[in-house]
Amino acid sequence: MNLKKLLWGVLFLLLIIGSLHSETHNWAINYSLQKYSTFYGVSKADPLNIMACDNHNSDPTLRQIIKSTNGGITWKMVYNFNDLGWFEIHNISYPTKNFCIASCDSNYFLKTTDGGETWVQFQIKMDLFINGLIHISLLDSLNGIMGSYRNLAYSSDGFKTYRELILPRPLIITDIKLISPTILYVLTASPANFFKYDVSTDIWIENPELFPVYVPEYQTPKNMYFFDSLCGIAVGRRRTGIGDSYYDMIHKTTDGGKTWVEKFNALVFPPGGLTEVDFCDKENGIAVGPQGKIYWTHDAGETWSQDSSKELIKATPAVVHVTILNKSTALIADFSGNMWRTPIGTDVNEFRKFIEFVISPNPATDFIEIQNPNYEKVSIFYILGETIYTTSEATKIDVSSFPSGVYFVRIGDRVQKFIKL
Repeated sequence: MNLKKLLWGVLFLLLIIGSLHSETHNWAINYSLQKYSTFYGVSKADPLNIMACDNHNSDPTLRQIIKSTNGGITWKMVYNFNDLGWFEIHNISYPTKNFCIASCDSNYFLKTTDGGETWVQFQIKMDLFINGLIHISLLDSLNGIMGSYRNLAYSSDGFKTYRELILPRPLIITDIKLISPTILYVLTASPANFFKYDVSTDIWIENPELFPVYVPEYQTPKNMYFFDSLCGIAVGRRRTGIGDSYYDMIHKTTDGGKTWVEKFNALVFPPGGLTEVDFCDKENGIAVGPQGKIYWTHDAGETWSQDSSKELIKATPAVVHVTILNKSTALIADFSGNMWRTPIGTDVNEFRKFIEFVISPNPATDFIEIQNPNYEKVSIFYILGETIYTTSEATKIDVSSFPSGVYFVRIGDRVQKFIKL
């Protein structure tokens, strides 16, 4: 038996091993863009309010932003890119119901403060970022980060003003996440690295041990999701060394990126690696890759099962961007301008339980007010589950003594996030 046949035999066995754990969801297309369109991002403010951006490949006047207010069941266009001419839209971040930014090339970005009713065009007045504004991560309507493959711009006032951040050495940025108003995490490739940046001290901390492998340049982390400043998930790929095939890689950290533990490493057909990950709560998440590659987790990323649905696998290429709405419902925006959803239906009530109460102001400094008409028990907790405050009566809660960071409020089975500045 020649070496080539032996290697492909090993690959086949790995494909079988990688498909042992699976669950099936009924995916279907519920929105399609024009021909030659490609979704470049999808982002949710909450399980009902979602925006996505389309970068039409041949006609700039057809580039647009679409919005759903019923959990992705129906969509409408809220912005058309006629005024941007040849500019390309690269990504989108939608942290609150009214605030959203779409990043574009040539340092341009679009911003709305009224939920997409009106949009204003801006340009970051710095040296031209390589490839424009590829990455964007907004924590809320004030704090955010945008950047290219090399440079970053940070803002604490909704990008009315901003300042440039530069990595301590030149690497290719693959993802950025603003974890708190002052803490930024950065993934890079060539080689694979993880950086932490403290805005308040202007200090970069590098972790060169992200995804340690024998040949680091073959390792490419692509995307990350952090529950809080310590616990996070990163997905990516690693070359198999056979043709243009990659392992699907998932790692988890519980110490803010100092160490990473491999949670998934398999060669599953098609062998293309993973590109994006999202969670709806600390337990339930989804990771995706090209050509219908989908994995679900229901235990905070400790174990992952492959989605064996055939609809997405048959649509090639199928997976680009993903957002998860609840334990079994997610949206996938694909290369061909299609929005996939599971399950397909018209029952909005399954999502309303997530947003039946409102926290204001958000972000908060001294107090938060909660609409709680039934006077149910209110709990405030960290993402890892530690409850720090409970009440059954108060609708105005003093949070002035809380450390700055991300908190969650639970009323019954409904959960909302707020930021303490």
